[in-house]
Amino acid sequence: MKYTLLLLVSILMLVQLYVGCNSANNQAPVQEPVNPVNDSLTNKVHNKVSSTIDEDSMELVNIYKTYQQNYDAAIKIDTAFVFKESKVKVDFQYYCLHDSSLRLPAKYTEMYGIKDFVTHQFESTLKVRINDQPVLEIIRKKMFEDTIPVALKKYGVLLYPVLTIGKDHVAIDYSLAIPLTDVGRLVSFPIFK
Repeated sequence: MKYTLLLLVSILMLVQLYVGCNSANNQAPVQEPVNPVNDSLTNKVHNKVSSTIDEDSMELVNIYKTYQQNYDAAIKIDTAFVFKESKVKVDFQYYCLHDSSLRLPAKYTEMYGIKDFVTHQFESTLKVRINDQPVLEIIRKKMFEDTIPVALKKYGVLLYPVLTIGKDHVAIDYSLAIPLTDVGRLVSFPIFK
């Protein structure tokens, strides 16, 4: 009886493996529709890469695509905790404004083969309740302009927010950076000190 059950289970696993592999090989590849307007920058980057396919060029394509994914990747944090004997509830949202308000000069995008790159600003909405007392903030780049270099004032955007809870502070940390570059710095918006 034990060996019959083991044999039956083995046969079922082999059939499932055969059917799964066979159906995976028979599926036609899915091709996504291309929007020529939205993909013009991707095409420029791809054409530059096609002429000199190397590891660095592929890295540029990945950086560009990752940055573009940020446009639709809203971040939401909804949490509650006790900090220094206060009940704290945090509702945080980070999102792209889709405002096309930032035009980067070619010196930041020439390595991608892009002369004119228009992108968007990002901002965050922070609702905090401290012992049931509400606090609302909209976090924008201009809140940090007294502490950042001129290039970041002109071309930087708030990227990659992280809620940081330390022993003596709670903050939202960002990378305030120029899109598609490694030019930037950490900025922090304190909730508690």
